[in-house]
Amino acid sequence: MQHRTKRAIRRFERTWRPLWISSAGIALLLSIGLFAAEMLRPLVTGQLLISEAQAASKTIPAEISVCFTPEEECEDLIVGHIERANREILVMAYTFTAKPIMDALLRAQARGVTIEVIMDAKAAEQRYSMALPLQMARIPLWLDSSVAIMHNKILILDRQTVITGSYNLSKAAASKNAENVVTMNGGAAIAQPFIDNFGRRKAAAERVIARQGKQ
Repeated sequence: MQHRTKRAIRRFERTWRPLWISSAGIALLLSIGLFAAEMLRPLVTGQLLISEAQAASKTIPAEISVCFTPEEECEDLIVGHIERANREILVMAYTFTAKPIMDALLRAQARGVTIEVIMDAKAAEQRYSMALPLQMARIPLWLDSSVAIMHNKILILDRQTVITGSYNLSKAAASKNAENVVTMNGGAAIAQPFIDNFGRRKAAAERVIARQGKQ
């Protein structure tokens, strides 16, 4: 009787164990898949997360627009945003040789807008660089040599709007290169991480003493 019971148990194990293992594996895979889908859902739906701590409960509402060169007039877009700024413009530029953008900054300065600019130290030595005109206009300028390349291309306007992308502030970017400009209007929630990064780069950079120019 005991031997028959053991044989019955072994037959049961041989019959059902593969199915049990298969079911457990399927259940595990389903659990992993559901977890991954939940983690990726904000990215799939295009939601911009504020931080990991807030990811489960809060997203940033933002208006996002894009511009592509050489087909579109992205320089005019940037100049237009500078013209509408009322309080502050923060600029991080790798290459800055575009006179129309420089002229727009000068007009903003004339109407009382606070302007600060950070440039890559090596790129600031390029021919046609706006580093010297910025100094002559007494627009506060910092040169960043603390990293291999200060490759940011960012404008922060009134702490509300951020313009970024691959686009350098140059004539070549406007008319010859294939570049992109991304504009994000989302208020302080969008702008603050960029402002924080501006502060870190500014702290790492060297302030340029203004040359004698117009007051």
